[in-house]
Amino acid sequence: MNDFNFFEPFFEEKKKLNLKFTYVIISISFIVLLISAAYLYTVFKINSLDNNLARQKDVLASKELKEASQKLSIKQKRLNLLNNYYNVVEKVDKSVQKEDKIDTNFIKNISNEVPQKVTFQVMNISDTVNIQGSSQDRDSIGEFEFNLKKTDMFKEVHIANIIAKEEGAGYTFNIICSFKEENNNETK
Repeated sequence: MNDFNFFEPFFEEKKKLNLKFTYVIISISFIVLLISAAYLYTVFKINSLDNNLARQKDVLASKELKEASQKLSIKQKRLNLLNNYYNVVEKVDKSVQKEDKIDTNFIKNISNEVPQKVTFQVMNISDTVNIQGSSQDRDSIGEFEFNLKKTDMFKEVHIANIIAKEEGAGYTFNIICSFKEENNNETK
């Protein structure tokens, strides 16, 4: 005879529930384990960063680093001061170069205008050009004066004096040349 168990459907349902419950428990346990691992990793990382930060603060607070920092700031101040001086000197140099009327071309232009019979003894250059020289004749001195006026480098060129040398050996002369004034409005 066959046994009938009328409660069997309830037992199978209970087994299904037990199996679902087991899956849920395992899933929740896995999730809790994962969250715990992430939490522990984060705590470990925070402690590691705190330790690293404390070491960096110790390094920054070290006496050697403070001394090096002070030396660096002193050198930086000196460098800034030198850069300021350099800029000022550069401006002064540029203005001096603008005002500088005497250069190689100036001397070449004057020497190109000297007649063959004229020689220089002294050439003094300041606010004016003062040339003392000698010549075999008066015409060469006049030609030299004319040539200097023709160069257009000078505002005024005039012969201050001509003196005859003893024994009729020629003449000594003194020529004074005034520079042209530059128009300052052109450079502004």
